[in-house]
Amino acid sequence: MNYLKGSNKSSIWSALQKTRGSLIGHISEAFKSSDTLETLWDDVEDILLASDIGFDTTNHIIQELKNKSSKSIHQDHSFRFDELRTILTEMVNIAPTQLTLDRVGPSIILMVGVNGVGKTTSIAKLTSLLLQRNKTVLIGAGDTYRAAAISQLQSWATALNVDMVSHQIGSDPSAVAFDTIRATRSRNMDVAIIDTAGRLHGKANLIEELKKIYRTSKKAMHGGSLSVMLTVDASTGQNGLAQASHFQNQVHCDSIFLSKLDGTSKGGIVFPIVRELSLPISFVGTGEHHTDIAPFDPHKFVEGLFENTSL
Repeated sequence: MNYLKGSNKSSIWSALQKTRGSLIGHISEAFKSSDTLETLWDDVEDILLASDIGFDTTNHIIQELKNKSSKSIHQDHSFRFDELRTILTEMVNIAPTQLTLDRVGPSIILMVGVNGVGKTTSIAKLTSLLLQRNKTVLIGAGDTYRAAAISQLQSWATALNVDMVSHQIGSDPSAVAFDTIRATRSRNMDVAIIDTAGRLHGKANLIEELKKIYRTSKKAMHGGSLSVMLTVDASTGQNGLAQASHFQNQVHCDSIFLSKLDGTSKGGIVFPIVRELSLPISFVGTGEHHTDIAPFDPHKFVEGLFENTSL
């Protein structure tokens, strides 16, 4: 196995601008202004909850800070602020966080997610990054319900100069997946990225269809690897966490593409997603262009949150 590594620090730093100001910036001010530990813990808790990190993960962070503070000979806020950075880094540092590409066969990626999360654009970004890494890519238009979905994906395929497998509107999306994998194998290509219909995670019939696509894809595999990548819109906060939880329970997602990180102050959603679901984030969308993508690096992510922010 090998991994698609590398990270554009400047793009991540820029994409985190809103989150850095609303989350770490406010926490930094709380550390500076709180006169007592009780006030500090209450202030930090309020900021974390307001940033849509959620009760469970917020409680975990506060308890970790309290424990580390009570066990240390250092009793200044500067030390506690540094400990917060360490806690957040450890929380998101689970492996693997990068896309695994198989050496002995094609790597097949099923892209799933609800409507409106930026799934099609995320496919284009991932394709662009793979092409930069000298990988050959084939796209499968598995969202057969909407003509606009197929035409939008075809526009991206044309712009990126890659081929796309598609069927007519209303056809069986499992057949698209099967044909895409077969074409990937026959052409000896490195990666296939298969779109699926945007679906509400609460719609049982659509989830069952997604399971069928996965089963069909597994049957079509003869060597190589099959993974499910869930696209989550960073701006949806706790709603995104709920979506990720349901998809993970139903179809066992392997990783997350976190889209629209640049347009939100809720980038802290990374922490509950990773901690509560043990689901790694592979990539983040850092802008509107197809090249605005960065492989997720937990250290660079937290560094981007804390950079230029100190006591």
